[in-house]
Amino acid sequence: MAETRSGDYTDGMATVLIVDDNEQNLYMLRILLETHGYTVESATQGAEALEGALARPPDLVISDILMPVMDGFSFCRLWKADPVLKSKPFVFYTATYTESRDEAFALSLGADRFLLKPQDLDRLLGVVGELLTPIKSKTEPTSEEAEESEAEFLRNYNLTLFRKLEKKVAALEAANKALQRDLVLRQELERQLVQAQKMESLGQIAGGIVHDFNNVLAVIGSMAALLSLSHRHPSPTKDGIDKIQEAVKMGGGLARQLLAFARKQDLTMESLDVDALLKETLPLLVASLPKTVELKLVLDGGLPDVNADAVQLQQLFLNFVSNARDAITPPGKVTIDTASLELDRDFVKHRGEGQPGRYVRIRFLDTGCGMDAPTLEKVFEPFFTTKEPGTGTGLGLSVVYGIVRQHRGFLQVSSALGRGTCFEVYLPALPD
Repeated sequence: MAETRSGDYTDGMATVLIVDDNEQNLYMLRILLETHGYTVESATQGAEALEGALARPPDLVISDILMPVMDGFSFCRLWKADPVLKSKPFVFYTATYTESRDEAFALSLGADRFLLKPQDLDRLLGVVGELLTPIKSKTEPTSEEAEESEAEFLRNYNLTLFRKLEKKVAALEAANKALQRDLVLRQELERQLVQAQKMESLGQIAGGIVHDFNNVLAVIGSMAALLSLSHRHPSPTKDGIDKIQEAVKMGGGLARQLLAFARKQDLTMESLDVDALLKETLPLLVASLPKTVELKLVLDGGLPDVNADAVQLQQLFLNFVSNARDAITPPGKVTIDTASLELDRDFVKHRGEGQPGRYVRIRFLDTGCGMDAPTLEKVFEPFFTTKEPGTGTGLGLSVVYGIVRQHRGFLQVSSALGRGTCFEVYLPALPD
């Protein structure tokens, strides 16, 4: 137990023991009480306070409740069980235990008062003075009456400074919490920026590769076509030429998907109603799912139009549904819903993408196996797949990423293992 003013207990000053594990609380209470003529001792937890009090009993104790080693409740129980200490007033001063049942329990232990932080300073001093009245009435008057006026001034001045300090501490605590939130947000924005830069670089690389790849495919396809003219009849050579042409077509399909990811394909933009396009595409979406997987549309019905390529959006719908199908162990469910949202600056700031304004949101939810954090980091990268080798190209979601970016929109994804996945597509709405 740390004593903050020297002297024995015969000098006429009442001694108050403060028990709190928060250094700022100890400091503020010490300044407040000392400026009003009290001797102050302090401890950071109940066991330490009890040990010191048994050696040198104070006249009153002010104790927090939530503390390490020994909490306030245990401390009060032992205090009131001691034959010497039980007559000393015990005041709880807490910001954690604030319910009426907490107060009832504290008083049942023998506590004299139960005060909540923050407390009006005059009220706190009044309680201390009230509980120490018997003690003060027995003390001898001091020899400092000639300086009473100046002392009163100093007390009031210190009390004013104390109140300002208390407000400043509260403001600093609030600012610290805000800073912690901003640091977390900044870390997330930095992660998103790195991811966006990586995807942009991959797109540029993919665009360059596809250009050269298409040139190679063009030569192979032309030569295969010429060879097929001289091998019209069935033969092993004819079969080989047919397989070459099939491979060229497959390579062309991969090239188109890479172009979609790289956002270098030509689009036919028009004003579209997303709800109407989903209804039109519904039969194709249903056909892509097994009968044991339910597809449910929840459409807004009053969406603004978007400026989009209908074929590309249908490709987007199919890729998301196909991805959900592969993640679901039947029976399962895929839900597509739409909504019109007004995104403000706070939304954009926290998401790290887009611009404030009106958007059409298309959300794809599935009851599949879900993804862990490392998978989520790579989910839109080209050729990344969790499927078995030979069962997927890893371009489905990369194509979706490119389509959304080419439409000046953005994507959000959330998932957890065993809890399914949610993809959200945000497309800028056209003015009414």
